Amino acid sequence: MARYGMVIDTAKCVGCMDCVVACKTENGVPAGFNRDWLAYDTRGQFPALHMENRSERCNHCDTPPCVACCP
Repeated sequence: MARYGMVIDTAKCVGCMDCVVACKTENGVPAGFNRDWLAYDTRGQFPALHMENRSERCNHCDTPPCVACCP
C-alpha cells in the first residue's frame, strides 16, 4: 500500500491554528497533547525581520482533517 506525505505551502500559512483544532477534534486527541502544531521562526534584525509560520504534522491520517481546513 502506497503512503503519501502531505504538502503544505508554508507561504500561505497565516497561523490561524485551524489545522490544530481540526486534528484534535476529529481524532479525539486528549487535552495537553498535539499531533499537529505550528512552529514560528523569526529571522533578521529590526527593522528587517522575516517571520515564517510552519505547520508540523504527524502525517499519519489517510484523510487528514488538518489539510481540508488549511488555506
